[in-house]
Amino acid sequence: MPTIAQVKQQVDRIWVASFHTDLADTLAAQLRRHALIGVKAALETALVEELEVHRQPYRQQSLPLPLQRSGSYTRRVLTSHGFIPDLHIPKLRGGNGQRRWQVLKRYQLAMPLLLDQALYVYTLGLSIRDP
Repeated sequence: MPTIAQVKQQVDRIWVASFHTDLADTLAAQLRRHALIGVKAALETALVEELEVHRQPYRQQSLPLPLQRSGSYTRRVLTSHGFIPDLHIPKLRGGNGQRRWQVLKRYQLAMPLLLDQALYVYTLGLSIRDP
């Protein structure tokens, strides 16, 4: 009876000898690319929503100049699913440095693992509450 380590070695040897490895690698790379696009879109949407929540208390009257939107800037972010070279971060006309960031901290270049996993599950169409 072979041990677990021997069976794993046999499976690895057969996998390497298989002609489907190139196809599997190509498929995995393509799935990773598509998942990264979804994570980027979900992250950008969350950042816009965070900014709107910050501006919400001032919605009844006209917004003061520092709370008016002023486009966005790009930031590089590393996730466990890949590197996002051009994440669009929304900004205000003033007070960006004083504003408390929730989703992505100021000058943060890597995503926390828990948030990264939640974004990935969201892009797959699942909820955190799904079993």
